[in-house]
Amino acid sequence: MILSSILEKLSIPKINFKLLLQTPKNYLYSFTLPKDKKVELSSYNPQAKKVADEILGIIKNINPLLVAHFIGSASLGIPGQNDIDIFVESNPSLFETYIPMFTSYFTAPKKIRPEFVLWDIKKNNYEVEIVLIDPKSNKYIEQMKGYLAIKNDPKLRAEYIELKKSLANSSVQEYAQKKMEFFNKAIGL
Repeated sequence: MILSSILEKLSIPKINFKLLLQTPKNYLYSFTLPKDKKVELSSYNPQAKKVADEILGIIKNINPLLVAHFIGSASLGIPGQNDIDIFVESNPSLFETYIPMFTSYFTAPKKIRPEFVLWDIKKNNYEVEIVLIDPKSNKYIEQMKGYLAIKNDPKLRAEYIELKKSLANSSVQEYAQKKMEFFNKAIGL
């Protein structure tokens, strides 16, 4: 009791050891997300699919052999943060080839890492995250497993919708951590 009040006064976050052990990078990254910014959820809007299809068309113009996945809440037709998530599979050895091509259609990448390149753009009032990613990376495998589990299991999808609704107006950090817990459970971690 005394220790927790001391930690609270020192602004030391409570540690979820289960999440720390299951997905350490993602969990630690969640502490960089704002605690004072609130999550705003929007109802599903079918316009999101049209915007995603436009972007997928651009990606096909870049290289018709690229495999792209429209993932996330908008692709599931459920409430979300008015955003669109797209994964584009690529061998990391080809990132340097694709970066200028993607940049000519979108913007300069926000992040370039060994396993992925991230573009954040705004299109038709949607925040769009395009990730050129190594399909062998843990980030890709875990996110796709979680997405497919929710997509293919109506009961799990209903639970996810309820979780998201319960987290409306929570902090961005708490929202990310609770979703992480849910996805870890969904993929059996």
